[in-house]
Amino acid sequence: MIEYKITDVSNHEDAIKKLFYKQPFGRYLSDRKIEKSGAITYEWNRLIEYSKTATLILAIKDKTEVIGIIGFHFSEFDTDVFQKRMAFLQYFIVEEGDITVERELAQHLLNKFHEWVKNNDIQVVITKLASQYFSPVFVLQKNGYTLYENLTFQSLDISNENVNAPYKDIEYRYAQESDKETLKKIALSNTFSKSHFYLDTDFPVDKIDLMYAPRIENALKSDQKIVIVEDDLKIAGVFIYDIVDYTA
Repeated sequence: MIEYKITDVSNHEDAIKKLFYKQPFGRYLSDRKIEKSGAITYEWNRLIEYSKTATLILAIKDKTEVIGIIGFHFSEFDTDVFQKRMAFLQYFIVEEGDITVERELAQHLLNKFHEWVKNNDIQVVITKLASQYFSPVFVLQKNGYTLYENLTFQSLDISNENVNAPYKDIEYRYAQESDKETLKKIALSNTFSKSHFYLDTDFPVDKIDLMYAPRIENALKSDQKIVIVEDDLKIAGVFIYDIVDYTA
């Protein structure tokens, strides 16, 4: 028997970690340079944090085994930018096995999400899933979702590298509040014109452009690290990153 219910995910830690272990997809779980146990712990901690402000529905088999997860939230940021009620589908995972069973499970979870969408008058749904989640992606497309992007993640181990060696005349420093306006201009001038928003004719280009300045502002307010690259005292580039601890 399978139950689909909103529940406290902390009560299902072992079962959810087993599901993560069986489905090693995504930026961290599929990275061979990262210990599997550390990546799963990170994914678990991220799920717990997400559950504090989002809705998570678990598919639970025989009252104990977690065989699917769907997680989503109302996006205030995107709603403010586009003036459309928008939601983000963050998690969509089903246990792999018989492909027919996978797709049925994925469809049941998606139906639960669609009930929430209807009850909350959501007009647009955004999701980013690892393409290896074949059944969830298949079911999304079957239900009219459009695939716009294929993201490739590159990891670089710099622990033993002298990152300054090839660029001795370039200076690096952390961003300051006084850099905000320059960074906003850089962000806007480097947008990718073939991203899913620009390709979707339902979104006016002028509103899409408005997304990037607030993202810089939010990054400056957050715990993210923003590094400025200067060439001859002029900002030549910027990169934003998070520090993730896999030792927990």
